[in-house]
Amino acid sequence: MGQQKVKKDAGKAKKNKLTLEQSRIVKWVVVLVAMFAVLITLGLAVANDWFEGFGPACTVGDVEISKGEFRFNFHSNYSTFVNYYSSYLSTIGLNTNQALSQQKYDEERTWEDYFNEQTFKSLADTVAMSEAAKAKGVALNEENAAQVDKYVEDVRSSAKASKVSFGAYTKNVFGRKLSEEEIRTSLSRILLADQYAEELYNSYDITDAELDEEYAANKAKYDTVLYRAMTVNADIPSQGDTSDEEYEKITLDAMKEAKQEAAGFMSAIKAVGTEDKFAEVALDYAKSLIEDDENADPDQLSPDDSAYAAEGQADIADADGASWLYDEARKAGDITLIEETDGYTIYMFVSRQKQDYNVVNVRHILVPFNDDMKEAQSTAEDTAARKEAESLKASFEQTSGNEEAFAALAKEKGTDATKDEGGLMENVTKGQTVEGFDDWIFAAGRKVGDYDIVKTVYGYHLVYFSGYGREAWQIAVDEAIRQARYNAEYDSIMVNYPVKVNGIVAYAYTTTTAE
Repeated sequence: MGQQKVKKDAGKAKKNKLTLEQSRIVKWVVVLVAMFAVLITLGLAVANDWFEGFGPACTVGDVEISKGEFRFNFHSNYSTFVNYYSSYLSTIGLNTNQALSQQKYDEERTWEDYFNEQTFKSLADTVAMSEAAKAKGVALNEENAAQVDKYVEDVRSSAKASKVSFGAYTKNVFGRKLSEEEIRTSLSRILLADQYAEELYNSYDITDAELDEEYAANKAKYDTVLYRAMTVNADIPSQGDTSDEEYEKITLDAMKEAKQEAAGFMSAIKAVGTEDKFAEVALDYAKSLIEDDENADPDQLSPDDSAYAAEGQADIADADGASWLYDEARKAGDITLIEETDGYTIYMFVSRQKQDYNVVNVRHILVPFNDDMKEAQSTAEDTAARKEAESLKASFEQTSGNEEAFAALAKEKGTDATKDEGGLMENVTKGQTVEGFDDWIFAAGRKVGDYDIVKTVYGYHLVYFSGYGREAWQIAVDEAIRQARYNAEYDSIMVNYPVKVNGIVAYAYTTTTAE
């Protein structure tokens, strides 16, 4: 079934995010400083060093990685993983109070093996990109250099507060004593690699002619398609002790029954032929599926649940459905039934359009209803958030009332990831932000300098309209071309940096293993 576009919190700015191999395996560095303190409070269990004797832990290309730098990267990967999956560790079989070498990740590897492998990958990425930066004369910028200094100072302060030496503190955290120089080298390399990757991605000059040519050749990658979809799943039981032959028959019978039911729904929709009828049939079917579930609330279901918007063919999970919807011959009201692995999906084509509207740039300050970023749980929460937003608006009006003043206020009072950038959200597309916020920023006649308080499910936003950007399709095409060029250059760098342990290749990058 097609994937419904997920709307994002308006408090989170859109950035030109790279895919994992581009924005880098080391993207966990953004939480590195915060994770340092978490390491001890989590009580992470580690095995003793597997390193023996003197010499480096490994080499990446021709660069030797000390045992201390390897351990720094290992624990940074480990701690970030534990933090991210903290609520699911028992489900995935990771016990932070037991040595990693004593826990199975899968039939062949322990959890220690797994994190060693992840560290080899992140080191390959880090060393390759940082060495490429050096070759181009790129040095760590002031912001990142300051982050390294702060990190080291935080370690010193934590060691002092714990009344232990620098080395003793790092051994308690990382399982191995690390010198200040090892920490500086490790973190500097990570930050330089990340810095260079971003600079490289943004360095390409792409002409309007190139944008036009790419769009003309691959319209299905960029056009928005609005459609309706509903899936009738086959009632296929688990196989259990049933023989393969008998289970195949059971599956075929269940699929046949699902097809008949789906065909009936499609006939009812086609008899009227409207989108409203599709919504009605899909809603009735959804309600029938939960009628015996006493914990389900049918009032939570909506006619809009069957409405989808795909921003490019790749935005639709089912390949056959995507091909049908993006066929140039499609007309409004076209309907089809497509077989899937465990059921049938009915699709109705609504419209296809080039994203020829202008994206927008805005600044905002979010006053959330509560710390959980949920809807107001009481009138009191709503009232408190609204009054605070009104107070912020009054404060802004007492300034010069321009964008610079709003940015300063956002840096002081902001509550989300955009705070450090003065609440700035650039190149925002329709549907990207939460309802209410999206309606305001894309309202007809919106002009530079407009500001107001906007209520969403998360709270009250003081919003300032900064202006319009390029047409949305141009942004999407630009990013696609830029990404392809970056991928090619990234691949050409990475293949020269295999990771070796005692002269034996432990990890070698290929375009098929990039994750």
